[in-house]
Amino acid sequence: MPLGHDPLYDDMVLLTGQDFVATIRPAAGESIPTGTTVELVIRNTQDTTTVATWPAAVSTAEATWSVPSTITDAITAPSLIYRVYAHFTDGTDFVWVRGAVIRKH
Repeated sequence: MPLGHDPLYDDMVLLTGQDFVATIRPAAGESIPTGTTVELVIRNTQDTTTVATWPAAVSTAEATWSVPSTITDAITAPSLIYRVYAHFTDGTDFVWVRGAVIRKH
């Protein structure tokens, strides 16, 4: 068994003219601690430049995003990655989900 945490992997699809709406939830029986913040960070594939950061609305049950297409349509770079970070009140940063950004027209 490896040491450390291997985040979930899933591609993120951005469709021109469509709002980005997403919800992620902790595993069954778990919850998000009160005071935790969650953000989705889009970066270039070299992981050197942040293209966008979208904070989530967070409850103990889920983290949700609703980003209008007027903002998501500006994400046009051809090779991007994303990470969803959970920032806990004790200072721990945790990558929950990661993947490629897929742009569709």
